[in-house]
Amino acid sequence: MVHWEKFEDSWRAYDGLREIEPEMRINLLRVDQNWLTADQLWQIEHHLVAV
Repeated sequence: MVHWEKFEDSWRAYDGLREIEPEMRINLLRVDQNWLTADQLWQIEHHLVAV
């Protein structure tokens, strides 16, 4: 999960996703576009689903 807003509020989005699908694998990334690896950027670009 990529959370672009205030990171302190990201737990709400995480909890919401866990309620929808408890077995879903969720990776929570604190996004600073200056520090993302090439793999993280690729994953975001190819697997991003806006909620």
